[in-house]
Amino acid sequence: MIENFNKYFIDIIKNHYFDFKGKMDARTFSLFFINWFIVYLLLIVCCFFVTLSPVFFYIKISSVFLAISMMMTVLLTILLLIPCFFACIRRQRDIDEKKWFLYFLLLLIPLVGNIVYIVVLCVMSSEKKKEAIKQIE
Repeated sequence: MIENFNKYFIDIIKNHYFDFKGKMDARTFSLFFINWFIVYLLLIVCCFFVTLSPVFFYIKISSVFLAISMMMTVLLTILLLIPCFFACIRRQRDIDEKKWFLYFLLLLIPLVGNIVYIVVLCVMSSEKKKEAIKQIE
């Protein structure tokens, strides 16, 4: 489990943070996206807990602390979205998708567009489809 996290999340973040070059296969993208989603959910839960802890536990915390917590949430969200964006670009290269900008327009549709986009990115690449067809024949 930890090896997969290191290989498919930490390694991609370290070595391919601003990398448009290359391709990413479906397995690597799927595992990266699952790990990214888990890390992002943990980040959001932790930030909401810090932000809402005064409400639940009647703790007096200054508004400066809450503002810093919210700013950290926004900053970490942006830092996590950048490698996800570049991973999507590399994945689209692997599936030989020339109209990648149309798929990014899909993201403007709430929820449904995101689900369709992730499904498109998780399909097999055209090279792997050709190899699978050759093996069947």
